[in-house]
Amino acid sequence: MSEKDTQSTNMPWKVYAILKIAGALIAVVGSLGVAAFANWDKLNPSKTEQSPTNKPSETASSQNPQNMPTPETTYYVIAASSKDRAGLEDMPENLAGEQYYYSFPNIKICTSKTKADTHYLVLGSELSESDAKALKQQAKSNNFDPDTYILALNQIPFTRTSCQPIQPTN
Repeated sequence: MSEKDTQSTNMPWKVYAILKIAGALIAVVGSLGVAAFANWDKLNPSKTEQSPTNKPSETASSQNPQNMPTPETTYYVIAASSKDRAGLEDMPENLAGEQYYYSFPNIKICTSKTKADTHYLVLGSELSESDAKALKQQAKSNNFDPDTYILALNQIPFTRTSCQPIQPTN
């Protein structure tokens, strides 16, 4: 390619621009990495020491700096329990209508930890407390039992792996 062709296509300018953008991205990513490394002790709960002078709220926040969900802060909304699995599978459509899966997209049936013949109709899982309360209210508005309840992850009477989604009927 001649010098005249290079000037008409602006090839060196485009290459220069790409290199400048790449350099800027590398600088931003590098600075984020340095910032994360500088705060590693704050982000790594195993490195945080608890001193007797820490207040309980300071200790809790240092143990869970990102406010990540824990078994005590992760909730499930349970609408019913029964030995009749088929009855539980039919319940959402019978109560909330054919379009129930739009209101409850994560609905599932879970089997009890201790009684293999007992099943739970779970409307939502691994929710924040506020989301669980909103879903419980939504369940009541969709004709589910007013006794629909919320349990923390560490209180659920089933294992999460025993849960199977309910498939909408066509």
